[in-house]
Amino acid sequence: MVELVMEDIVPLIALALAGVAAGRFFDFKQGSEKILTHFVLWLAGPSALFLAIQNSSADSLLDAGLSLTSLLVFSVTYLGTVLVHRYWLGHAVADGAVAACCTTSMNLIMIGLPISLSVAGDQAGAVVAINALLSLVIFVPVTVALLDPSKPEQRDDSSSLGSHIASSLGNPLVVGTLIGLVVLSLHITVPSTIELTLGLLKEASVPVGMVALGLTVNSIGLRSINREVLLMCGTKMVVVPAIALGAAVLFRLPPAAATALVVLFSCPPALHSYILASEYGTYEQESDGIILLSILISVLSIPAFIYACQMIWVIS
Repeated sequence: MVELVMEDIVPLIALALAGVAAGRFFDFKQGSEKILTHFVLWLAGPSALFLAIQNSSADSLLDAGLSLTSLLVFSVTYLGTVLVHRYWLGHAVADGAVAACCTTSMNLIMIGLPISLSVAGDQAGAVVAINALLSLVIFVPVTVALLDPSKPEQRDDSSSLGSHIASSLGNPLVVGTLIGLVVLSLHITVPSTIELTLGLLKEASVPVGMVALGLTVNSIGLRSINREVLLMCGTKMVVVPAIALGAAVLFRLPPAAATALVVLFSCPPALHSYILASEYGTYEQESDGIILLSILISVLSIPAFIYACQMIWVIS
């Protein structure tokens, strides 16, 4: 486990800390993190997903057991979070929707993809593709549907939801995934020049993404951490991966796919959770803190769950 932390986690954290230092002490102008994040979102991330899918088998991408297991974990976590916020914490449905987005979303490109590929190999590509589609195409629009009543001035019947569904389908990560699926299913050979170019972009996704994350953390600060944030972080970083682990065991997923699934659900929330909160003016401070604290907790929680997977399964 120590070797895992030193080889797979510490370098990522070091890159994030470099981003924090760059934001504080170096001549990085305000908004630099947005430029780097856009590079990862539009170029490096889709390239990484496309190549990961090309290294996967069609059977693994069409694995109904894997898809249903992922959908089950998403659904249980999302619904549970909304109900807890509504009936236990006494919040509005909109607050619960953003909190649920935090507990189900995953930082795929900056953390999930590189770590899952590292511990589970190329078979992780199928798991990443399936969960990217579930998260961005299904659960983000569901969140928007629950958020719409909280900001009536943005509503135009179903037009807002429809626009967000269309926006989700136009997300570069979804586009990269869909193109990869089409190319794989049609058995199209990718020219070596294009493959090498995409490979260079893929290699940049991790360092650029983690530095961007560090710059973002530096701008967020520690002002938003409270008891509810601690509760949601515990849910996101401990309870949800445990649910994923239990589901993987229950449905007897293959070792590599099971490990990749647990790694993805162990990841901190994606930044689009905060973006939605900011756009709709609800649960902003809490989502802010959940993302920041989850990143810090992931230094311990991700290696712990990977170690648990290695104790249960042997990955060839």
